Amino acid sequence: FHPMYIEDWDGHILKSNEKLSRMLGYSAKELAGKESYKIFDINERAFLDFLIKRNNAGIAKAEITCIKKSRDKFPCRISSVIYKTDNGEKRSLNTIVDISQYVSNRRSLAHIYWLTSYSSHILIMYISENTMGFID
Repeated sequence: FHPMYIEDWDGHILKSNEKLSRMLGYSAKELAGKESYKIFDINERAFLDFLIKRNNAGIAKAEITCIKKSRDKFPCRISSVIYKTDNGEKRSLNTIVDISQYVSNRRSLAHIYWLTSYSSHILIMYISENTMGFID
């Protein structure tokens, strides 16, 4: 399972799993009752767009920025669905995936594309999982 949490309609985390606690550096007890907006960069347009879409359609996903307890930020993909409890209260179930490596790889590919677009001869050497060498 991915890191997940359930929030009430006011945005308070009601339940979360251990994977979310590990990913963000909080204990489950610290997350319970926490306003969920405090674990995201709410100043990003993508976050606001995500909330609007979810609240209108009842389901949404987006690439936004998560904030750990340490205040370190990292890119994540969030998927959310709104549902009603047996007594009619609105809740949302949210799944978060750390996409740091994906974003890093995407940037590397964009860099390679840029390099190869402006060079007539280039040799790319794979050095290690996170390192590449370029010779023009």
